[in-house]
Parts: sequence; C-alpha cells; structure tokens
Amino acid sequence: MSFIIAAIQDALVRYAVPVFIMITGVLMGNPKRPISLKKLYSKSILRFITAFLFWRIVYAMANKEFVLGIINRNFDIKNIDFKLSVHFWYMYMVIGLYMLLPFLRMVTASKKLMHYFVALSVIFSFALPQILMLPFWEYSPALSKVVEELQNYFYGSWMHHLGFGYYSYFVIGYYLSTIPIRKQELKKALFSGIIGFLYTAIMTPLVSWATNTKVEAFYNNMSLNVAAEAVCVFVVIRYFFENHPVSKVNAKRLSTASSYVFGIYLVHILVLRVMTKLIRPVDMQPLWSTPIIVILTFIVSYFISAILHKIPVVNKYIC
Repeated sequence: MSFIIAAIQDALVRYAVPVFIMITGVLMGNPKRPISLKKLYSKSILRFITAFLFWRIVYAMANKEFVLGIINRNFDIKNIDFKLSVHFWYMYMVIGLYMLLPFLRMVTASKKLMHYFVALSVIFSFALPQILMLPFWEYSPALSKVVEELQNYFYGSWMHHLGFGYYSYFVIGYYLSTIPIRKQELKKALFSGIIGFLYTAIMTPLVSWATNTKVEAFYNNMSLNVAAEAVCVFVVIRYFFENHPVSKVNAKRLSTASSYVFGIYLVHILVLRVMTKLIRPVDMQPLWSTPIIVILTFIVSYFISAILHKIPVVNKYIC
C-alpha cells in the first residue's frame, strides 16, 4: 500500500521540471525579444555557471565527516564528497539550452518549423524512447538486444546531437503561449492530463509487481504520460490567469516569489536531507510524511533563498 501511495504522490508532481522548461520557452523563446550573445553569456549563462560551481562546493562539504573534521581541526580532503548531487543534472541541461537559444529561436520564429519540431519531438523524444523503456522486451533475448541497440542510438545520437530531449519542452511551451486557449482546448488538456496521471500512477506499481522489480520508466520526464501532465498544467494555469487577471499588488508578490525559485532549487536538497533526518519517513505513512516533508522543505528553502537575495553580488551570481 505504501508503494502505491508513493507512486500516486510521485505521479502528481511529475510535471514540475517539464513545466519549468516550458515557462523558459515562453520567457526566452520569443524571437521578437532582442537578446545579444554578449548579454546571454555575461548575464544568464555566467550566473548559471557561478551558481553551479558555488553550490557544487557547498554540497561537497555538506556532510557529517567534513563538518566534524573542521570542528575538531582534523581536516581531511577525503571527507569532501565530490559526488554530484542528484538535482544538478538540471544545470547542465539549462546551460546547454541557453547556449542553443539562438538556434531554438530560429525554430520559434516560424510556426511551420515549430509544428515540424514538435512532431519530431513527439516521435523521437517521447513515443519511441517510452516504448523502448518498457520492461517487457526482456522476456525475449533477441528483442532485448535490438531494443538495447536502439536505445543507445536514439539517446546517444538523436536526442543529444539534434537538440531534442528536454529542449522539446522549450519549443512546446513557447508554441502553447502563441495559440488561443478556449474551453475546448482546456477540456482536451484536462482530459489528456488526467489520462497521463492515471497511466503513471497505475502502470508504475502494476508493472513493478508484474516484473518483480521497481520500474520507474513511467516517471521519466520524456514519457508521453508525463508530457501530457505537463501540457495540462501549463494550459490550465495559462487559462486561469488569462480569465482571472491578477491585481498589481499580487502581481508584484508573484514576481518577488518567482525571483526566489532558482535559489529554492539550488538549496532544497540540502534542506531535504535535514528534514528527512528530523522527520524519518520510514517511521510514518507516506500519505502523511511526504506532504509534511515537502511543505517544510519548501518553506525553509524559500526563506533561505529570500535571505540570500538580500545580499549584493550573491543575488546576482549565486542564486
């Protein structure tokens, strides 16, 4: 039961990373909004690199052995944990995305090119990889070998070298911001999002049980079910704000809060580690432990980010 509850909770938030990239597409994908290479590298990319390097060091030193070594004046470089923190993959992806921004804007400048790019993305970024990730191929040794070769081909060649993968969400986000969203489109998005959520929540424990292994293929950000959830959330939020205008006061509050998001992302794993020590999830049902830990982690991370934003230079290069 705990695994099923955890699967449902995980399925509910799978859209998060794709939606962030889609929002980046809205903000940075407009070809009519001028941005020079100099500004792109000196402002955006430089900030990503300096923040990544700083927090990479912080996370490397944030372990019990290192802290105790400093306190006891017994420093040992072996106590520095150089393993990459689980969430830093996003930094590599977003830096690459910004480097490719001029080329992605060539795509977003043409509706025809956007349609073509999205069509290729659906096939090569979402559909084929998801089919190849299904564990059922393992029952046939011959098919398993072919599938493994195809996986290496698509992931090693198409997705990385042709700029598909996560960059698909960038183009999809900008495209969805240019088309009208009426009730009909909203209903379609809601339907696909619900189907995507149910597919993720049901198939994960079902296939895990059938194969007697923990299957996480349905959680993949590049799966059709997660893409459906992301599109649904994006469309619903856009429809809501277009039909319920925000007051100037609330708009200012939202703008301030949004400026803390990058800092929240950077620090939240550190906070999460502390929270899981204070609130041991193994001693509680995930129905209660997960929401409590998530809410507390968000609140603490938000305030840390807000404080860091008050410090000159730090707010420009570190968060």
